Amino acid sequence: LGVSHGISALSGALRKAGHDTKLLHIADKLGYPCDVERIKKDVTEYNPDIVAFSLLTTQFWHIKRIIEEVSQSTKAHVICGGPHVSQDPQSVIDLVGVDSICIGEGDGAIVDLANVLHKGGKVNEIMMIPNLWVKTIGGIVKNRVRPFVNLEELPREDFSIFDMGKLCELKNGEITVIAGRGCPYQCTYCANLSLHNQYKKDLGRKSGSYIRFKTIDQVIGEIKDIVAQTGNVTRLAFVDDSFTLNKKRLKELLKEYKEEVNLPFNCNTNPMVFDEEVAKTLKDGGCINVRFGVECGNERIRKDCYNFNIF
Repeated sequence: LGVSHGISALSGALRKAGHDTKLLHIADKLGYPCDVERIKKDVTEYNPDIVAFSLLTTQFWHIKRIIEEVSQSTKAHVICGGPHVSQDPQSVIDLVGVDSICIGEGDGAIVDLANVLHKGGKVNEIMMIPNLWVKTIGGIVKNRVRPFVNLEELPREDFSIFDMGKLCELKNGEITVIAGRGCPYQCTYCANLSLHNQYKKDLGRKSGSYIRFKTIDQVIGEIKDIVAQTGNVTRLAFVDDSFTLNKKRLKELLKEYKEEVNLPFNCNTNPMVFDEEVAKTLKDGGCINVRFGVECGNERIRKDCYNFNIF
């Protein structure tokens, strides 16, 4: 239950490019259970050119069943993305009904795909799109990823596709926001590691910076969008992997946040980028809770197995 910032970013990119988007947010507490017949009916009524699934590993078997059914009732191009796809692409591209998958960040790929399909494009055009693996008669075309996008070039995330008021109510007044992408640490259990390795494998040093930040105006603007669309926000949660990575930027952001938003917030960070000065900056900005991942109390496992060297 909550906002998927990957999906809201993709919807924002698609709408900026002139395309329409709609979200089916499958969650029992939102009144939309995993009812395949209902999903098929809603997809058929909307009649999209693309049906896109974002999936985590825990959702894989549910989505497998949905894709098999939905793909039989629509002529839309079925594409999958999300953490599980980047971690285990072969398991997803092999699914019955899947036409393509997106490896890594999909901001550019989903827009390219929508543009091609809008013009009546064929498979031979789709199979040229970076970040996509595409099924063809001759087999699977596996394209390389494109360089990381500069977040300053992206439009605001689109939160209008979510039932923000209901999500906020179910989360006791809390809504999540994100101020950047990427993490500098090399923890073996984390999707960040394999994702970054994929970009280095495909592009080497040309991959661009993995750690990127939105402009302060972007962050504040998106927060104002959330507050306006929700109406009942009592606190926010910054879900960046390590919110305090850049101390100078943190001070600038929270100064603006205090003046323009002034809601209590939570954040995630790492002990390696946390000290008394950072704590004071967070406190002064309205932070009420800082979340640290310790992962394991056993030092050998934490260091030798997880590569999580924080103590």
